[in-house]
Amino acid sequence: MNTINIVNDKRFSLNDTEYLKNYITEVRGNNISIFNCYESKDVLVELSHYSQFKVKGLTYSSAKALQVALLDVLYSRNTLGGDNHDYAFEQNNVGKIYELGFFEKVDNLYTAIVNLVNSYYTLNLTEKDTPAILTIFKSERPYWAPASGPFNGTMRPVAKHGFLFLGGKGTWGLNGATITADMLYALPAENLTVNDIESNPSTQAINFGALTNQTVLQWLNTRVPGLAIQSQDDGYTLFKGTIDGMLKSYLWVGTAGIYGAGSTQSIANDFQELSGESLQVGSVHRPVKVINENTAGFENGTYTLRLDDKDKWLTFNVGSNFTVRIPAFIFPANTLLEGDSTGNGQATFVAGSGATLTHPPSEMPKTAEKNSVFALKFRTATDISLYGRLELL
Repeated sequence: MNTINIVNDKRFSLNDTEYLKNYITEVRGNNISIFNCYESKDVLVELSHYSQFKVKGLTYSSAKALQVALLDVLYSRNTLGGDNHDYAFEQNNVGKIYELGFFEKVDNLYTAIVNLVNSYYTLNLTEKDTPAILTIFKSERPYWAPASGPFNGTMRPVAKHGFLFLGGKGTWGLNGATITADMLYALPAENLTVNDIESNPSTQAINFGALTNQTVLQWLNTRVPGLAIQSQDDGYTLFKGTIDGMLKSYLWVGTAGIYGAGSTQSIANDFQELSGESLQVGSVHRPVKVINENTAGFENGTYTLRLDDKDKWLTFNVGSNFTVRIPAFIFPANTLLEGDSTGNGQATFVAGSGATLTHPPSEMPKTAEKNSVFALKFRTATDISLYGRLELL
């Protein structure tokens, strides 16, 4: 339990240790962290559930309510010094977050954000809007997509980047003063979660229910009456539900409009599946995918893992020894792939460019014999562990 109390107008205490009121909070779902507003690496309390805090003897029912209670406890401009004769001027810092959307790949992220704000966003900040934080989400192309230009697939949002804005009060960016790179202080990048989207008050949340043998694309295009989807300028649109018993979340990246039967038809590129392990509901049995020499992705003795291999039991029925290639960034962290080799061929697993494959040092990255089982655990999108019935050295 983190017990927080006010000592005076310049100090507060955390578990009976006193600190200057130079700290602010960040809410992530049901969790909250406390860090120094002048040095983000000075983290006083790591992300913790709101139930683990007691403020002035009280507990709170949500992270947002807890954050409001902490505002005047953790931060005060009285700590800046000066001759104010111990007068505690009235201040209520509420903070402000500007979400700038998505970017794919840029040579200089600072320059990209500066250009983005100055061209498209207006920052209206008062002396109470502190901290002011700019956030932007990074998306990546699938491993098989071309390096640039359009492709028949979807981008994957993978990380959130935050920047403290140090320009102070005023009107900045479009229709205001020009911001520069030295007004930005980078915060540590964070893995993107569904909660980042869902907790945003401007998000349009759409529950597509429990689908069987149907995609969210097919569900939307057959809606009667059509479904109105807001503009990305007005906020995110999040689709959530289950598909064949698997929890799924998709971010809408298409254009605003009415979608459904007799209305605008969506396409696959309008949806981005959010990263994070999908959880199976109801049954632990995975559908079996049988792979042989004629299966898509199998070429010249090598099978390259594909996006549709996720959430399936992979059965390799191959007559001679073959290779299984594991690309980087094809699956998010915590993905588990399992399968077996029912044919006479043994599978040798290799990491693709940018990926790392680890396995027990006494074993080969190769199935032991016919009917051997294996598993691939993606500890990160690039770091994969191989285990199962493997051939000994």
